[in-house]
Amino acid sequence: MKKVILSILLLSAANFYVKSDEINFPPELLWWINEVKKANPRIEINDFKLFEKETRYSNRNYLTSAFLVYPVFMRWNYSGNIVAYYNFNDVGLKKQKNGKYIMSGGDIDSHFVFADRNKKIFFHDSFGSSLGIDAYNWLTDTVLIAVGTWINTDEKDSLIIKIYTISNLLDMVEIKTYIYENALTSEDRINLKSNWVEQRADYFEIK
Repeated sequence: MKKVILSILLLSAANFYVKSDEINFPPELLWWINEVKKANPRIEINDFKLFEKETRYSNRNYLTSAFLVYPVFMRWNYSGNIVAYYNFNDVGLKKQKNGKYIMSGGDIDSHFVFADRNKKIFFHDSFGSSLGIDAYNWLTDTVLIAVGTWINTDEKDSLIIKIYTISNLLDMVEIKTYIYENALTSEDRINLKSNWVEQRADYFEIK
């Protein structure tokens, strides 16, 4: 009898562990999955595998609030005490006569940051030329989900889902990176509109 009870407890614990590590995907980002599925219908959120888990501590001296140039790229959490900001390769915006903006950028690196209510940056995540974020959205006040593409030169491109969890003291951020390997060809990536900017034809003019 004791063995049966023990087996049930172990099974329950195992099931809890699996469910607690599932990707809780915000509905605001489902358009991204639907877009990439146009090229590869096999892609499912639950098929992304945990690639890396790390914890980083606050570095308030890395970037100043002057970095938060364009409000359109800011994503405030529900309480309005934390803002997430993604810089698309040192992007610049130029307003056209029709009221829309053209994006321009020069640096191969891009940066993702969190700032407090006073727009003082306390965390940064940097990306090289082969990895970038397509879109991101707050899941809770302290949890943000980012999606993007990992460009592989020798193989098909991979997709990533990054989960950022911020401590209540804003001094630490846990990052879980999930990956779906060999998801898209380079041609797929060029033809798809997987970046949220490409989904906003009312605001941006994409050349």
